[in-house]
Amino acid sequence: HHSIAHRDIKPENLLLASKTNDHEIMLADLGLAAESRDRTLKEPCGTPNYVAPELLRGENYGMEVDMWSCGVMIFILIGGYMPFDDNDGGQGKMYARIKAGQFEFDPEVFGGVSQAAKSLIKQLIVVDWQKRLSARAALAHPWFTQHQPHALSETKLALSQTQMKKWRARKRLRAAQDVVLASTRMRRLTGGGT
Repeated sequence: HHSIAHRDIKPENLLLASKTNDHEIMLADLGLAAESRDRTLKEPCGTPNYVAPELLRGENYGMEVDMWSCGVMIFILIGGYMPFDDNDGGQGKMYARIKAGQFEFDPEVFGGVSQAAKSLIKQLIVVDWQKRLSARAALAHPWFTQHQPHALSETKLALSQTQMKKWRARKRLRAAQDVVLASTRMRRLTGGGT
């Protein structure tokens, strides 16, 4: 309601409000945040796996890009893996899947997840920004309004946690590989050997 687009919503930018409360969160890292009235934003920014299709198409955009990112983030927090990943075919194919809104719920992981949770994700990860849920509509979604004490079984939650650990390990390995490649390139450029 303040017309501010965060533009980099992802799990890494979530903080718990306190050590004793695991359901009140704060959004951190407002470095890319901007006022957004009437879809006037143009700058390409954000983390590649979380960006909305309109941003990739180079269109003007608004706060709706944050709702796409929220859908991706909820998918990751429940499933423990990314709906759009560049491990399979590189960044170009990942961007093509984002523009087409192509993602799947792995039945092994999402089999025990409520239909309400999957419905919310499907209504947030929508290619047409005009059909994507707003923040107000998302908060009124049954997944938030129905208080089900056991939305996930402990077995499925454990599977999600395992998947999230694997994803984080792959992410760390990839970061290490990027450092090695960058170091090698730098040595070549400066004549420091092969």
